[in-house]
Amino acid sequence: MADYWPANDIIKPNCPTPPVVPTNVPEPPLEPTPCKPDSICDLLKRSVFAECHPLVSPDNFYKGCVFDSCHVSNPAVECTSLQAYAAACAQAGICIHWRNHTKMCASDCPSDKVYMPCGPAEQPTCEDNPNESTTQFTTEGCFCPDGMKLFNKDSGICVEKCGCLDPEGIPREFNERFEYKCQDCICDESTKTVICKPKTCPEPPSANCTGPGFVVVNQTNPVDSCCFAYVCQCQLNNCPLNSMSCPIGYRPIISVPEGKCCPEHTCDPKRVCVHKNVEYEPSSSVPAHACQDCTCSNEVDPYSGLFKIVCEFQQCKETCDLGYEYVETNPYDCCGKCVQKQCVLNLNGTKQLLNEGETWSPPENMCEHYTCMRNGDTLTALSSQIICPAFQESNCQPDTIQTAANGCCKICVEIDKACKLMSMKTLVSRHGCQSEHEVEMPYCEGSCNTFTKYSEAAAAMEHSCSCCKETHSSNRTVDLLCLNGGKITHTYMYVEECGCAHTECTTTAGLRARKKRSSMLL
Repeated sequence: MADYWPANDIIKPNCPTPPVVPTNVPEPPLEPTPCKPDSICDLLKRSVFAECHPLVSPDNFYKGCVFDSCHVSNPAVECTSLQAYAAACAQAGICIHWRNHTKMCASDCPSDKVYMPCGPAEQPTCEDNPNESTTQFTTEGCFCPDGMKLFNKDSGICVEKCGCLDPEGIPREFNERFEYKCQDCICDESTKTVICKPKTCPEPPSANCTGPGFVVVNQTNPVDSCCFAYVCQCQLNNCPLNSMSCPIGYRPIISVPEGKCCPEHTCDPKRVCVHKNVEYEPSSSVPAHACQDCTCSNEVDPYSGLFKIVCEFQQCKETCDLGYEYVETNPYDCCGKCVQKQCVLNLNGTKQLLNEGETWSPPENMCEHYTCMRNGDTLTALSSQIICPAFQESNCQPDTIQTAANGCCKICVEIDKACKLMSMKTLVSRHGCQSEHEVEMPYCEGSCNTFTKYSEAAAAMEHSCSCCKETHSSNRTVDLLCLNGGKITHTYMYVEECGCAHTECTTTAGLRARKKRSSMLL
């Protein structure tokens, strides 16, 4: 229906009106649908409202209540029908306490008001003129308790005594003094208004700030928020500098004591030992005392709070290896030391001890010698080998071969006629030509049985001379290479056997024999 009653709108001046819809002929009214079983509509026809039935008929109120109970989902809507009928009864002079008979329609009054089913339609206020008459109509609603009245019709505030309302809507009695937003106010009876003036604060006492970091500041008085007071305020930037350093083994713990401003520190011991400004962890070795083994323990020293250092005298190791001897070297040293006294020779798993300068040979090899020699503080076994001279059994007399005193070389008693075949290799040269390789050229050398002795028969010195010479030889040839590239064949004597041959004991004979031998070497 509202679409047919448009308002004049400046923004939409030409708002069209919809065409009129033809009105259908109304159908005859139907009998109202019975209300729900849990409906409170039946209260309208019961004894609660029986006193009002002769004056005001409940039928139309009942039909409206039944309609609401059938078509409106909120059952509290049914209360409006009962409330409307109770108001009609009140106008007829019948006051009915019907809300106590329902659960849904209980009164909902604020804490400062009370419910009355038939209160005065015009509640008394402080603004009423006692000379004017008031209406006697009653109505249901929330009213001021007995002995109280409304301050005015608009405030809804109940007061015992009339006076003023402060800016926050709180009722004040006449001549009542109060404080509002740092103002001293009074409810003036003559004007029936609140008169305020700025609050006068006493002179704040001065503050005596002696602690470090505190400064005097002007701030709101905690007792009276409208006035100021001088207080001591902590400002960290005014605190003196503190190094916050602790001795070795301690850590700084920073805190602000109660009632103070600036942070202070205490030194808390760590879980370490300290010796000569060095920290040591528990179970670690500490070089604290000479001749003692010291360790950082887990036991706390009650005086320092640090861990204790526990020391024990060192146990000297007096057992030395083979060849070494334990010696007390210095009276100031805690322990002696193992000093090498002998050489240790290890041959085929057998160990042999040798004193300094001592020489030893293994029984199975007397040609090898080991001598214990000193090199600084170390003794070392040096090995040496005996080189034996050439030995030929053929030059020995039978059953005379034996070992020399050194136990290594063989010696024997040589045959008296020691003339023997000697071996030699040499390059053969002839007329500027030379053999390509060395040629084996044996020769005879040695002494024969030559002597001079006195002969009684001849009454003179008897001389007997014998020289070493070849007793059997053969001729052999060799090719000689010449500088011009040619080759010649040369024949030489090859000595196969030597022996002693008798000769005259003259110088000439001796020289001749030597010349002859030397010519054979060419």
